[in-house]
Amino acid sequence: MDRVFRGALRAAGAAVLAIMATVGLFLLTRGLDAITAAGPDFLTTETWEPDSGNFGIAAVLVGTVLIASVALVVAFPLALGVALYISEYAPRRIRPFLVTAIDLMAAVPSVVYGLFGATYLQWQGVDIPKWLSIQFGYIPFLDVEGAEPDNPLSSDGVYVNSTFWAGLVVGFMVMPFICSVMREAFTQAPPGSARAPTRSARPAGA
Repeated sequence: MDRVFRGALRAAGAAVLAIMATVGLFLLTRGLDAITAAGPDFLTTETWEPDSGNFGIAAVLVGTVLIASVALVVAFPLALGVALYISEYAPRRIRPFLVTAIDLMAAVPSVVYGLFGATYLQWQGVDIPKWLSIQFGYIPFLDVEGAEPDNPLSSDGVYVNSTFWAGLVVGFMVMPFICSVMREAFTQAPPGSARAPTRSARPAGA
């Protein structure tokens, strides 16, 4: 029975790897013509005009890196603190509840986090990016293009669609996964010895 179970697990793992390799091969073969036509400019061009042969992923690439950076800045400290609290400080009677809550957050589909950020979070917290832009707009990555803070009739919509909110939502989405991995790592660490090291005996005649 154990051999059958072990064989099933190996077959499932091999199937996952084969599917991933097939998807990667498909994307490579389908995109090779475009990459060959664009050349090295494919990574530095911001315009996306495939019909005219002028296209690149520079704009998308920069946005992806910025969103991922904001997400890690938000998610990592929060996940580290929660994992440490659950594994080291939380009372035993509430520890299972906290573990279940984190696991349930990790099971929520990403589209739910996206809808939450798009319909509620960014509009309720629009004052945060607006204040940051007004006070620290001289910093390039905090400057909001098209913002007119001195115009009372200007719309706050320019402060809503930003990298900050996208990174914040992604941070909320990945935080449960990071927390689960950290918690498992902390629980597997061997506990420290409670006894203080004894001092070596003094030599005779000292």
